[in-house]
Amino acid sequence: MSKSDIHDIWFDYAAAFVQQKNASDWNTLATHEQEIAALWLLEADVYNGGFVQFFLQWGGRGIYPRGTGITSHRGVTCA
Repeated sequence: MSKSDIHDIWFDYAAAFVQQKNASDWNTLATHEQEIAALWLLEADVYNGGFVQFFLQWGGRGIYPRGTGITSHRGVTCA
């Protein structure tokens, strides 16, 4: 499996949770789904505009899943 394939799988998997959050709210996601969505948002915002956008644009409710997602998914390699 190529890096491109892995990226596409991650993108599709995580984007589904982000879409669910956008359609309703963080509360509609299970804890692990919130963490995955938050990690996807972190990745997208870092590539698109940096940490300020990530921490200020998405609101306070998303900060907790971001932190727990980062610490609970230790296998993730950062760019």
